[in-house]
Amino acid sequence: MTVRQGGFSLMEALISLLVLSVGLLGLGQLQAGLWKSAGQLYAESEAYLLSATYLERGLSAGAPEPGEQEDRSARGASGYTEFGVVVQVEQLGWLTEMDVASHWQDTSGANTVRLGTGVYQPAISDSRWLLDSDCNCGSARH
Repeated sequence: MTVRQGGFSLMEALISLLVLSVGLLGLGQLQAGLWKSAGQLYAESEAYLLSATYLERGLSAGAPEPGEQEDRSARGASGYTEFGVVVQVEQLGWLTEMDVASHWQDTSGANTVRLGTGVYQPAISDSRWLLDSDCNCGSARH
């Protein structure tokens, strides 16, 4: 008469435990990588918003004089990341160009976000001077 026993042997249980632990370690590493990527993306979005804020305000009152470069320091909205902001203004004829670069350091290394714009600012206040002299825009043609 043969006796059939149910259940697992010790070797099967140890192999199952090994496979399960390797899988859980892999999930832990995946989760750590996701947290790191999320932190980097959050810092990049904060740098973008900070640069956009300086760019919006820059051409009004707070911009340095054309040709100058101004270094500023700012803390992100979360308070954990310190950003360095470089504002540079160039005057090219009637065009004023402003570049803002936000840079920060994290576990992935040095990072930079750059934004720039150009604003047309004519030196003359009367727009009739901008018309072509051969235009005859107001005269009727016969």
